[in-house]
Amino acid sequence: MKTNAIYNLRAFHSRLTVAALAALFTLTTRAGAAPTYGLSFNGTSAYVETSTGVIPSSGDFTVEVWAACPTAPSTYKEILSQGSSGNAIYIGTDTANNILLGDGWGAVSPAVAFPGGGWHHFAVVKSSTNTIFYLDGTNRLARGSAMVNPAASTGLQFGCQYGGIGEYWPGSLGDVRVWSKALSATDISTSLTNQLTGSEANLVANWQFHEGAGTTCTSIGPSPVVGTLINGPVWIVPLVFALGTTNLTEGPAAGSDSVVLGDSQASASWTATANDSWLHVTSASGAGSTNVLFTFDANAGPARTGTLTIAGQTVTITQAGAGFVLAASMTTPVSSGLSGPMGVAVDGAGNVYIADTGNWAVRKWNPVTGAMTNLAVGQSCAGVAVDGAGNVYIADNYYGTIEELLRAFVCTTSVAEGATAGNDALPAVLPASQNLSGIFAPSSDQPWLTITGVANGVVSFSFTANTNTAPRTANITLLGQTIPITQSAAPLPPTIANWTFNASTQFQFQFTGPSNSTYTVLSTTNVALPLSNWLPLSPVIETSPGQYQFTDTNAPAGPQRFYLLRWP
Repeated sequence: MKTNAIYNLRAFHSRLTVAALAALFTLTTRAGAAPTYGLSFNGTSAYVETSTGVIPSSGDFTVEVWAACPTAPSTYKEILSQGSSGNAIYIGTDTANNILLGDGWGAVSPAVAFPGGGWHHFAVVKSSTNTIFYLDGTNRLARGSAMVNPAASTGLQFGCQYGGIGEYWPGSLGDVRVWSKALSATDISTSLTNQLTGSEANLVANWQFHEGAGTTCTSIGPSPVVGTLINGPVWIVPLVFALGTTNLTEGPAAGSDSVVLGDSQASASWTATANDSWLHVTSASGAGSTNVLFTFDANAGPARTGTLTIAGQTVTITQAGAGFVLAASMTTPVSSGLSGPMGVAVDGAGNVYIADTGNWAVRKWNPVTGAMTNLAVGQSCAGVAVDGAGNVYIADNYYGTIEELLRAFVCTTSVAEGATAGNDALPAVLPASQNLSGIFAPSSDQPWLTITGVANGVVSFSFTANTNTAPRTANITLLGQTIPITQSAAPLPPTIANWTFNASTQFQFQFTGPSNSTYTVLSTTNVALPLSNWLPLSPVIETSPGQYQFTDTNAPAGPQRFYLLRWP
């Protein structure tokens, strides 16, 4: 079902300007191997420190980190470290520019030279019987025994050695991962290109450095860990530019126009060039978000096409030829049914969204069929906007709010659960990228059902056991839609009708209970024994609907025997 929830927002979604374009940037994750976010260290004083240990102080672990150093350190330098003297792990270099891997291993043998230049992936995998060092996904060295675990009382540090020793890293690092398991070679290979969500099994912490600014970096994982930036590590963020358009059409006369350029870094440098003689850029370079101005010559011939290159991206300019004039007629797509419309917006498919102020409605006009539909009624609309995902934003001038009408689809099929406690998840919201946090977060109306997580459009929940003899229902509200979760009743206890015991050592009893139920009979001669030591006996037979019978054909004539009838 398409959700029809309307949400109050706190900011206008206005027409596309330079500032608005920059604000619309979404987080860019790496598509290749090297991370696009990270931290750069000065090699003299900058580092990051957590207040508690992160690498497990006992058992298996894996530590992964991407690091880069423009020149060979050729001295003691550490990418990361945790521990104290005698039981520390660190990944760094020695005076010969070879890899160092913690106390008890130190300078590995045979030596592995630190790879200079660009980004490289380092991984240390410790199990109960071995320790393996991987470089760029390749097993470079196996120790043959387990290395020490680091002390838990000391924090994890990025860019320096433990205990105030220094050995500051003169390069960059990114995407730090700590696991409480020994990853396999396949796992390490996958790590070269995948991006974690934080819900992976055995993940302790993963710093992706997506903050991009500030004095702290926080991991994702079961328990977020905050690292404090000390002495100014520099954030590394991807260089991302976006254009307001990639195609423009101009008339045959000479003139000028502009292209909106958005910069995710706010001050990154860019260049602009014209690739055809009749096109001319006004500013060939600059920094930050702006309007890139250009001019074009008069066209005395047929229609022609040229291009501009702005921040590495192509803008195609089509200029009408001689004899072309601007269309002068004005059409009226919608001529009736509106009352004082005060705003319009158009989506990528050409659908027109109308703030029908006098009728207190938001309407959608389809240019193909000419059909008009109501999207929201009862809204005092002074303006309307629509984003690329089809979400509609409404400026309600009567209530003084901004409302959002989501274009998302929610499965409202009821969910049935058993009487015992458990976990489950709803079908994914479409699109899976729909924001389900903040004001869009799902909720439960019953304390026995708890929302436990949201990831990739999937809402997970848990529920306690139902000890009542009647079923119960909770409702999850998701993007304005209600999804009932019905939990079955606890099974009624059986009622023993009669029992018999004869000299042939046969013990038998009959009882009643819900039809198609499962029952188990346990037996012992010592009632003090725990149930795990009781002996399961032959199956219970349902002789007719709701009527059950149990027979023990080997009941002893001597020692006293106890029987327990158990059901789920």
